[in-house]
Amino acid sequence: NGTLDINGNIVLNSGIFTAPGADYSFMIAGNLTYIGSTFNTSNGTVTFDGSGISILSGNTIFYNFSCITPGKQLVFTKGSTQTISNILTLRGSYVSPIYLRSSEAGNYWNIVANSIYAGAVYYVDVKDSNNTGTEIIARSSTDSGHNFGWAFSTPTFIWTGETNHDWGTDSNWDQGWVPASMDVVEIVSTINDPILDQNRTIAMLT
Repeated sequence: NGTLDINGNIVLNSGIFTAPGADYSFMIAGNLTYIGSTFNTSNGTVTFDGSGISILSGNTIFYNFSCITPGKQLVFTKGSTQTISNILTLRGSYVSPIYLRSSEAGNYWNIVANSIYAGAVYYVDVKDSNNTGTEIIARSSTDSGHNFGWAFSTPTFIWTGETNHDWGTDSNWDQGWVPASMDVVEIVSTINDPILDQNRTIAMLT
């Protein structure tokens, strides 16, 4: 076991591939092509990083699937199925969402999300996705059409003031990061009232 960081592509076409376990990192910057080998996920996380497009070909079962690189584009071969056994984490940013697309517009790429944790999917732009597992709640995200099994919502960020008075400190918000311009904000009475660190734009204040 150990960390595996692939800066290019990976092709799994024969034999048995055992991914790094839960205590290690497995990162892919390029394409993942799964043809016919055995993929042992080892209860670990596969993370797609890098600034380029990553194309996922074939039907793959992941334990944890992660992409937290704003602006990243993940392209799934039309008709293919990606199964997420545990946690799906997708977090782009307001300015640069993560794009999820089919290899052929208008044709579904399939996903089976077996367990979704609250707050795991934020700032994504989704199109042509057919999810037959647990409904995926995509917060502060864009429905670009032809999606099934997704719910697109705007969350409410609640001020906790857990750390200090600074609006720009992630830990002062219940979501774990600072709200952006399309988010709803609720200010509740706490010991640490919020103080703006800079000019901020939000969707609504309650």
